[in-house]
Amino acid sequence: MRHKLGKATSQQEINVWRKAAKSCGMPIQIEIWERLKPYRMNAVISVYDPDLGDIWQKYQKTLIKTIYKRHI
Repeated sequence: MRHKLGKATSQQEINVWRKAAKSCGMPIQIEIWERLKPYRMNAVISVYDPDLGDIWQKYQKTLIKTIYKRHI
């Protein structure tokens, strides 16, 4: 099951999402919808892990978002 975490509009934001997810040990999926200019884009960040239960995924989702906000 896939859970949407948030959006990114630049490569820098994507890197922060990656760093946050790596520190949690949770794999994330990044879908880049369109590239607007060099270094500008529209992307959706989501968590996909079919092995974990819903409560655990909610916890991980909140944790990744918290770490992401600290880095921004």
